[in-house]
Amino acid sequence: METDIAGVDLVETPDGYKVIEINVGAEFHGLIETTDTDIAGEIVEYLMARRRAELPRATDW
Repeated sequence: METDIAGVDLVETPDGYKVIEINVGAEFHGLIETTDTDIAGEIVEYLMARRRAELPRATDW
């Protein structure tokens, strides 16, 4: 799967975690309730950093 951000659905089994599915249209409603991390904000920061890295710098002109 070629993507930067994906949702991974996991279940815990006696043998450890197992991947159920991977989605490119990730939702994180349940995850928000389990962490103090601003997940949407982290995704935005990641995307902004990727975009800044792709933009030409004035010194490159």
